[in-house]
Amino acid sequence: MAAHLEGAEHLFRAHDPTIEDGDFTVGVWIHVLSVPDPGNYDTAWALVDDAAGAYAEYIGIYRVSGTNTWRLDIAGVGQSTATTINPGERAYLAYTRQGTTHRFFKNNTQIGTLTGAVSGLTLLEEYLGGDTFNDADLELAHVFTADRRLTTAELLVQQGANAPTIEDTPTSYSTLASNGNDTVGGNHWTPVGSVSFAAAQPGIPGNTSRFTAELIPSLDAGSIQFTRNAHFNGQTYTLWFKYVGQAVENVLGLWVRGNFSTYRPVTTILLAPDGDTGYNLRASKERPMQIAVQSGVTYWIQCNRGTSSNLDPSTLTLDLERFVDEAIPVGAIGVNDEDDEGLPAAFISASQDFHTHRFVQGVANGAYGVGLGNGYVSLEHRFGLGGVGQIRFYDPTMTESFRVDGRPATTGFFNDHGNSVLVKWDAGVIRKYSHLGVLEDTYSVTGGIVNTFGMSPDGTVLYYTIVSSAIVRRWDTVNQLALPDLLTLPHVPSQHAFLVLSDGSFVVLLLTPRQVVRYSDTGVLLNTYQFDPGLPTNFANGLLVRDHNNSDRFLMRDHSTSPPNDFHWITWATGAMDTVVHAEFLGGVYGESDLAATPTPLARFGPANSCPIWVVPGDFVCPPTSPLQIGCWEPHTPDNMRARKTDSGEEDCDPEAAPRAGCWTPHEVDDRRVRLLNNF
Repeated sequence: MAAHLEGAEHLFRAHDPTIEDGDFTVGVWIHVLSVPDPGNYDTAWALVDDAAGAYAEYIGIYRVSGTNTWRLDIAGVGQSTATTINPGERAYLAYTRQGTTHRFFKNNTQIGTLTGAVSGLTLLEEYLGGDTFNDADLELAHVFTADRRLTTAELLVQQGANAPTIEDTPTSYSTLASNGNDTVGGNHWTPVGSVSFAAAQPGIPGNTSRFTAELIPSLDAGSIQFTRNAHFNGQTYTLWFKYVGQAVENVLGLWVRGNFSTYRPVTTILLAPDGDTGYNLRASKERPMQIAVQSGVTYWIQCNRGTSSNLDPSTLTLDLERFVDEAIPVGAIGVNDEDDEGLPAAFISASQDFHTHRFVQGVANGAYGVGLGNGYVSLEHRFGLGGVGQIRFYDPTMTESFRVDGRPATTGFFNDHGNSVLVKWDAGVIRKYSHLGVLEDTYSVTGGIVNTFGMSPDGTVLYYTIVSSAIVRRWDTVNQLALPDLLTLPHVPSQHAFLVLSDGSFVVLLLTPRQVVRYSDTGVLLNTYQFDPGLPTNFANGLLVRDHNNSDRFLMRDHSTSPPNDFHWITWATGAMDTVVHAEFLGGVYGESDLAATPTPLARFGPANSCPIWVVPGDFVCPPTSPLQIGCWEPHTPDNMRARKTDSGEEDCDPEAAPRAGCWTPHEVDDRRVRLLNNF
């Protein structure tokens, strides 16, 4: 849709001079077809004082004589910085005025500013395409004006629309598809000369390479959505955008899609400055993505046409949303990202479907890990280490506290025992570390390559299985020798799932027939928890996790479907089960494959498709080197007292009575209180 103008052909209409008393916006798509001869100009849009063309007062967007450069020019104020638009290019040019500040934009990027009053100008006519100096060819479309200054976010949306998009009434809007009619204000354009109109291609962004990537403005409102037509001249093109991370941002949700059938753009995130460095996100075909951002870093968004047909229109919709972090509550589920370095850990709700509380950047990326009852977390880190594994320890604030390097096995099971970490170190070697990374013991077990394992509550027996074997073996940790095998399971267990419970019994996940079974420490079958045998076999990647807040139950993650991912809270004595569902992201992309693409995704944010998960405990010892936190306890004092920082009083101790367990002393100067404990 465009008006084709050659030579001195143009459109004009009367202009209300009172508009110069307030704020103003105009936007217009132009398609440059040729360069004017020296001494002549092109006019994208202008306000002038004289219909004859020999005007002295004006505000206009002009092309400089005989060149490919365009600029804003205001009588008595000056000329802005110029921008280049070569023949064959399309661009969206806009001018906004706020008081005495004038801004000139190309494709939503500010090119220059001018400062000066225009209220004294007498501007009677508005021009498109021509004045007495015009001799080149160009096309104009989608002319929009408003009697206020549009923000960059509003300009971005308006740029890709075929109708007015701002909520308050604009001054005028003309598509110029078949005539010069103004569909909003009725102030129609009058053609002068042989102006032709064609219901052809509308204006298209000039962002078909990273060098001309369209800048997405900062998310002042928290989110933005806009559309672009990726098709012109019989071809559907790859489009590029870019966004600069803001200090208030942690994770962004990006969703680029077409029509889920004939136009299916494939989106990839790249890093500045070269535009060729991958961000470690997988490519997404119409699936939501989540991006951990750093302040001041530019993120390049490449929307490749993929195998899409050359259909007109090929409408691309882009959503960008800022995630709002919340406090992490007791009982939340922590999930790191095992697939790609740089992607964040997520803390998700233990009871509310599809709700994420918080993302934490800088957490290890590996397939194994465990959370401890004192709030510490131990995770494998697999990337950037030349194939050698590393163990990273985090305090309850998820601040890294210690590293253990040189682990030969890049993958292998983790488990917990009290506040210690059990790690498969090598084929038949299991190491035990304190929560601070201190090596406490090493067990070189017999039988072959260890598959999965767990330790009895008193620490004297290590249960384990060997790869491809269903036999549960035992190791005497005190005398460092093998004990008689305990039992043979019905099937080979998953390498991710062996958990010893508080009563000494243990649960194991079996791949076939999709069961979790519970045995006593003497090998007696106590419970069988059956899951749907008809679901996919990804049940093998399930995980059993201790609930440090409730020893009567444990948590199981079932990877059988994606993006919906089930987290089952199982009461081990009765088999009662409560389930919470989350939408998982693989490598930062929604679901495991493009089959997950849908116009109605379950959630825009969620945990990684990852094996390590842990439950955030409620009562745990504060890190010795960190400030006292709400909810954690200082180490024991000689009189069996601990201090805990708290927001609320709970039950205060009677200041006249003898101290007793469970009540709080009055506030100290640093907002600490002391509570007596029987034990902890």
